[in-house]
Amino acid sequence: MLFRSAEAAALSAQVPRQGKTCFYAWVDQALEKVGFYFAVQEGGDFDTDYVVMSPTDKIILQGEKSSQEDYVFTANEFGEYSFCFENGSSTKEEKLVCIFHYFP
Repeated sequence: MLFRSAEAAALSAQVPRQGKTCFYAWVDQALEKVGFYFAVQEGGDFDTDYVVMSPTDKIILQGEKSSQEDYVFTANEFGEYSFCFENGSSTKEEKLVCIFHYFP
């Protein structure tokens, strides 16, 4: 999934058991502010591992077993940023993650 030229985008997606789901956002210019919020709505212990990567595969943010997070960061590069969620839980459930991406 790709966000384009919007001030904000919100969506929900299933993260499969022992799987990974990624979303992408295009940043038009370096030093642009990017906002990122997510919350696990269903599944297991309501937590997920996540990583945000730059267009050149540098880790911007990452965390483990988070149920929700809210960040604003400065995009030091232009291009496509990835926001990935991983369900490494031992539960047999998918997880529902709601994500809100915006340019403050």
